Formats: sequence, structure tokens, C-alpha cells
Amino acid sequence: MTDFSPQFFLVDAHNFLHRNYHALPKLTTSSGQEVGALYGFVRWLLKMLHDYHPQYVAVCFDSPGGCARRKALWPAYKGTRKKPDDALISQLQTARELVRGLGLAVVAKPGIEADDLMAFLARNAAALSVPSVLATTDKDVYQFLNDFIHIWPAGGKDGFKGPEAAVEKFGVSAAFLPDYFSIVGDSSDNIPGVRGVGPKSAVELINKFGHLEDIIRAVHFDSPDIKPALAQKIREHEGEALLSKQLVVFDSALDLPFALADYEVRLPSPQQLETLFATYEFKNLLDKFDLFSSAPVAAVPQTVVESAAQEIPFSDVLKRSAVAPRVFLHAQDEWLVLGTETEFALVETAAVAPWERAEIQRMVENDAIEKIGYDLKLTLRELDVKMPPRSITCFDERLARYLLNPSDDLSFSGACAAYFSAQIREEDPRELLRTYYAFGWKLRDVLEQKLHDSGQYHLLMNLELPLMAVLANMEQTGLRVDPAWLESFKAVLEK
Repeated sequence: MTDFSPQFFLVDAHNFLHRNYHALPKLTTSSGQEVGALYGFVRWLLKMLHDYHPQYVAVCFDSPGGCARRKALWPAYKGTRKKPDDALISQLQTARELVRGLGLAVVAKPGIEADDLMAFLARNAAALSVPSVLATTDKDVYQFLNDFIHIWPAGGKDGFKGPEAAVEKFGVSAAFLPDYFSIVGDSSDNIPGVRGVGPKSAVELINKFGHLEDIIRAVHFDSPDIKPALAQKIREHEGEALLSKQLVVFDSALDLPFALADYEVRLPSPQQLETLFATYEFKNLLDKFDLFSSAPVAAVPQTVVESAAQEIPFSDVLKRSAVAPRVFLHAQDEWLVLGTETEFALVETAAVAPWERAEIQRMVENDAIEKIGYDLKLTLRELDVKMPPRSITCFDERLARYLLNPSDDLSFSGACAAYFSAQIREEDPRELLRTYYAFGWKLRDVLEQKLHDSGQYHLLMNLELPLMAVLANMEQTGLRVDPAWLESFKAVLEK
């Protein structure tokens, strides 16, 4: 199924909330309630609803006490995990109320883990020929991917991945992942596996013999295709391996009802959502996404995109840029836009000649020219242009946006949506960069004013931009390592 269009979105709530809690700022309400993980999670849910208009959504939660079946088999299951912070536990509990407030189904059952619930729901939907996507980074769910069930790792930009993702990630097909996990184990879930046998050996064994039971049978028959040392490890830990397989497979016999209509999205009114968000002081969150329009989001009005600037040959823009007070440059999707406030050019990055790169290098080092861009460090790396070993005269719009709101959508398109209500849907990279060039100048001025208003302008100029130069040089220079020592250490680890 190459053109995968899911109707049923299954969300691993704990997966998102844990990552948000540890990655995002610890935002609190005026009463001191911590809501940073909730804000990031709700914002992602709104974006998912806005971008994909799913017909069905199930948000799956783990329940206190974990998985009863696995605990009965192996009391030490997940026994090495630390107790979550109280602030995270509080947000995990509150998340259910917020999800229901969004008009989405909350799915949680005592003694059953979220990934088991996702497997149950996705398989039942597949039986009705309804395609599902699993929004999670949990590696265990790769084992039941098929043409009707795809994964959406972290709900991010990499998109939906089908059963081929199992081979790409682990080296074996989805059907053999329980065997793979039962051999390599899982330290995060405290699943023992076969001690001393790693992923490489597991893949070789599975590709040669098949399922775990077939591998154990080959060991018992002294197969010459298995090295003696490896065979001995399997003999010694055969019981742990078979136990591990019972722990990693999903329970296909859950005694639960299933009716697809129970997971239909039922959005509340805008007023109800505003009231809900006000409780947690999620200001302006609803304004970022038009959830109540069934029509596709319109492209940016042409009057907004159009610029008085003239498109001219790239070599001419280079000459003008060498003497201009400010230039805009941005590389993306193997194209570069470079321009002054009145003239610009588009060119494929691969077509930029060495002498032209040298001109850009001189422009970057010229402190009389302000370089404006969205992630300048990445742009210079795309062009193979070195960042000087010092701070340069520049304004990096992505860094500015990060300072204003680290948890916001930090893409260029996200910035245009946030500050100009412009929904950019250009597929041609050249048209996309023309649009970015048109917005780039205005965006710089808006961000500078907002940084002044928030008292963060000095932070950008005196800390973030100098640090950008340091990080760029680290990336360009690399790290000095001793390959011989690493090889010897590898041998120690393998023993």
C-alpha cells in the first residue's frame, strides 16, 4: 500500500507525555500547577486534527499496576524503571480529562498496557479494511505492522511507515520481531533475552533458521551453522529466551468489545475549547489551528506572497550582496535563495560553483553585512561554507523563535502561520523558497520586536548567536578520536 491514507489514529499518550515532560520547559499556571507536558501534548493533538482531519481517534493510556499478564509471568517486568516525578504523574492523570474535552476517545483498561490496546484496536480496524496509524516511538509495535497498520514515529515529520520499516530498523521482518526481541532482550522493560547475544547475531540466526523455537531446535541438533560459543549461550539461557518471547508478544485475545463508531472524532464548540484551555492557561492555543473548517486549508493569498523584489541571475545577486547592508539566505530541499531587499535569485545548491561559494564565504565573514536566515548554521553546512571561529553579524530567525517559545512549531512554515496567519502548502521547492524570501524580511522585524518586548533580545545577540558559531565549528571540525583504541575497546565489550 504505497499511498497510505489512515482513517484511524491511535495515540500512545504516555509516550508523548513522557517525552514532552523531559524535553519541554516546565511551564506552570499562575496557581503553580505544572502543565508543560500537557501543553506540548495538546498542541500536537490539535495539529494532528488540523492537518489530517481523522475520522477516528483513540488515545491509549497505561493504567496503574502495568500489565497483569506479564507481571504474572515475570514479576521483575519493568522492575528497573524509576518512579515518575509527581509532576509527571499529575499531568498523566489530567491528560485524560483534556483528551475527552477535545472530543477524542480515551482508552484505558486496568492490567492492560497502552501498546496492547493499540494492537487490539488496530487489528480490529484492519479486519474492517480501515487503515490505522500508530503515533508512538515504542519499538514493540513494529511487530504488528502490515498493509493496514503503519507507524508514525513520534508523530513527526518522517511520516507514516509500513511493515518495511521493521526490516529497515531491526534487520528482520515484522513477523520475526518477537523472536528478535526475545533474543536481544530489553533493558528498559527488564526483559532478559539471551545474555551475551546482540542484535547482529540475532538477525543472523533468524535469517538462517527462522523463529526462536527453530533456532533452539537447531542448537539441540548441534547445527554446524551455529558457532559453539553462540550455541552455548542459547543453551544456558533457553528458558529466559522463551519467557522473553511471551513477554514481548501482544495479547491477541483481549476480552474487549470493539465498535469503530466509539472512536469517531466529535469536536466540541470553539467556546467549549476556549473554556477548557483557559482552565490550564493555554493562551491562544486554539487560534493556531482552524479545527472547524472541513475544507482544505487555503494556500497563502497571492497578494501576501508577492514581493516587489526582482528575480535576477545568481551571479548578479552575489555582486549586489557583497555591498548590501542586509542579505537573506536560506537553503532547503537542495535549493538556495539569496537576495537583498530588492533583488534575489534561486539556485540549486549543487550548482553553486566553487568561486561562488568563496564569495558567500567572504560575505559571511564581512561584519558590515547582516546575514538574515532561518537556521543559518544548517544553511551554511548545506553550502559547505565555513562559519568563522567567532560570532558573525547575523539574525537567525529560528533561534529567535526558539527563544520566544521553545515548544512551538519551529519550522519556517510554522513561523509564517504563527505571525502572518499564512498556511503555506507549496510542493515545488523553488516556489517554497520564493515564499520564504518574501516573508523573511518581515519575519526578522517581527521577531526582533517581540524579543525586545520580552526582554530577550540581549540573550539572542550575546549568547545564542555567539554559541551558534561555536556549535557550527564543532560540527565542521568534528571530534578527534583514536580508532585503534576504539577497536580494542570494542573487543573488550564483545567479550
